[in-house]
Amino acid sequence: MMPGLTAEGRRHRRCRLAMQMALRLNITPAEAQRRMRQERRASRKARQESRFNDAIGNCGTEVAFEQFEAPWMLRD
Repeated sequence: MMPGLTAEGRRHRRCRLAMQMALRLNITPAEAQRRMRQERRASRKARQESRFNDAIGNCGTEVAFEQFEAPWMLRD
């Protein structure tokens, strides 16, 4: 396998998908590419926020905040 073929293939697939979207939505291919970039960015951001929320949910902060008034925390 020659280096760079994967990236070039990905670029061609994105162009083909953008053209199909442009024809389907009756917009220009450049607008379709922009919309595809926005959708990819939004999905990446949603996945990142999901992972972040899962990590926050699993760290046990709820228990720590509930025990904030515990006697051992009131000591000097």
